[in-house]
Amino acid sequence: MAHVSGRVRLPLHLKWSGPREYDLDDPADRRRVYEIVLREGRSEDVRTYIDPGQLLTMWKELVLPANVRAAWRDYFVLKRGIDPEAPRGGV
Repeated sequence: MAHVSGRVRLPLHLKWSGPREYDLDDPADRRRVYEIVLREGRSEDVRTYIDPGQLLTMWKELVLPANVRAAWRDYFVLKRGIDPEAPRGGV
């Protein structure tokens, strides 16, 4: 199950320089963790740090490469019947 609150320390393969500790209760820190993990993470990192519900709530605020955004959009549409790009999260 993914971390949804509290402090986390990202492993070196995700963040090898600069601060590696983040507070998931801080919206800016949470966005940064999600951007790092979605860009650089392995499947086990995604399971550890990404909560799909939280991802959906901050979807439009995240700065992600087009291919990462497209893959996650497909996940939400196919697995949850939700289009995060739609104005109200519908399909």
